[in-house]
Amino acid sequence: MSPQGLTTSMHDLLFIGHTPLQHLTEVRADLLGFAVETACARGTDADFDAIGANIDLTETLRAGRDTDALIEAINGYYDLIAAAAHNQILGTFIGSFGTVMRSIQLRLKGWLPREALETRREILALMRARDAGAASAAIKRHLEVLQAHVLTHLPEDFRSHLVG
Repeated sequence: MSPQGLTTSMHDLLFIGHTPLQHLTEVRADLLGFAVETACARGTDADFDAIGANIDLTETLRAGRDTDALIEAINGYYDLIAAAAHNQILGTFIGSFGTVMRSIQLRLKGWLPREALETRREILALMRARDAGAASAAIKRHLEVLQAHVLTHLPEDFRSHLVG
């Protein structure tokens, strides 16, 4: 199975198979929790600096009008966490989830809440401190908050399709 095949399978489960978004986000949260824990053990200062730069870029883009760049930066954060874990398979899975999430984010009426950026900075600080347990818990809470945000900012017809 190629990375594209994995992405297509997840996309089809969600949009054609009517799998609830919550099922996707539960697995994504666990994978990202594992990625953060692994990044705490394997990540380098350069990896963490790249994550910090992404957070700064996301904050700048959030204030502008370039939706495509903002969506790329939002999802790039997770890709950089996977890169910091230095596990290619984990990176493939997280990248596939990001591609599916982009399909959803394109339909949002509201964008990344400011609090999400603060949480991302907190997660980065915990990774730099090598506090794997706290960082993993923080990213899972972060994703729960974002899922609620996504579901309240999607058009009703699309939201009802994702709730299952």
